[in-house]
Amino acid sequence: MFLKTLNKCFLLGFLLFFSSCGVNVFSIFSPTNPDGVEDTLTLVALGDQYLVNLDYTNAFKAYSKAMEKQPNNSRAIEGASTSYLYMRIPFISMMTVLLSSAYTSLNINTLFDVSSYLSTHLYTIIGKSADGVIPYNDVNINLNFYIFNTFSSLFILADTDNDRNIELDTNDLLIISNDFTLTERISGMTNSMISLLGAVNTLNSKKQGYYTAFTNSLVSLEYVNNALVTTEAKAMLQGIITPISGFGSGIDSIFSNFQHLNLTNTFGVGNYNLITNLFTNNYTVFTNQLYQEGITNPNDITNIIPDFTNSYGALTNYYGRASNL
Repeated sequence: MFLKTLNKCFLLGFLLFFSSCGVNVFSIFSPTNPDGVEDTLTLVALGDQYLVNLDYTNAFKAYSKAMEKQPNNSRAIEGASTSYLYMRIPFISMMTVLLSSAYTSLNINTLFDVSSYLSTHLYTIIGKSADGVIPYNDVNINLNFYIFNTFSSLFILADTDNDRNIELDTNDLLIISNDFTLTERISGMTNSMISLLGAVNTLNSKKQGYYTAFTNSLVSLEYVNNALVTTEAKAMLQGIITPISGFGSGIDSIFSNFQHLNLTNTFGVGNYNLITNLFTNNYTVFTNQLYQEGITNPNDITNIIPDFTNSYGALTNYYGRASNL
């Protein structure tokens, strides 16, 4: 689903970032190294010059130093985002992906890192926390934010073990292959009650953050859509929206299937008292297992299995430890 999106998103992102960055022509008296420069405007201008010369490392260094001095400088933020993108994902590598559809040549973990950086910093502009030199509704900023924030929200959701490794990471509940295929391994956990409870609890804990981030992407998309006037531009934008919407639907389906479990369909028991037979008979081991899965209160099991309506009573009867539940 994301393959065509990846192609078009990066093409637009590259073109728009290149076309929007200001070009400052230096005189022979201008500084050429950001180390000795303290003035913010000079650092931004120096970053612009490095960027024009395709020296992304030094451009990023200059823009980053400008951001340290003035965190809300929108030109520094845009320049740092542009140079960081090209510094981490070389232009020639991206052109290979774009022209030959060699998607597996792209390191997904690198894209994760780049997307996180761009979405975080560009949000300063669109969230109206920057200086306003680049307006919050700038088409270029919002299109790139939509692209990379959408990637970032997906990757953060998929990284359920929070190790910043998402490519074919079998420790994650959602696994992304190097061709951007998404699979889930939750459905294979029905033979382990505690593991399944932990998996659903983890997924639920990430759900709100994912939807909040994705909503921010949609706000930026609306700005872009409203600014486009030509049929060609709108068609290209639609080419981005369609596969991303499809991928979002896939995520929605996973949440729908696993945000809540069912006694009968999931565990094959028709009475909430019978589900306790799936637990260890040692209360201390039981609570330790829950804790390891991120469930700190046994009563929270009802949030995961809604028809386990009397979890307190069932667990009390099973363990005979009412005062401690």
